[in-house]
Amino acid sequence: MVLDHDLCFLQGDLNYRIDLRRENVISSLRAGERAYLLEHDQLLKEMRTNSSFRLRTFNEAPIAFE
Repeated sequence: MVLDHDLCFLQGDLNYRIDLRRENVISSLRAGERAYLLEHDQLLKEMRTNSSFRLRTFNEAPIAFE
């Protein structure tokens, strides 16, 4: 199985989104509130809170919004 290996790379668009209304995302970006946006990132939330999420142990490169 893939997760039985010591090293595994996963890439692609997992179609996760920021769990906020569009207007809130735009205003937060304009205000430079990137940390606030990351608090509402669906993938990061899933990795933190769902103990059965298979990708939970993976590490993601820093998100820079640039």
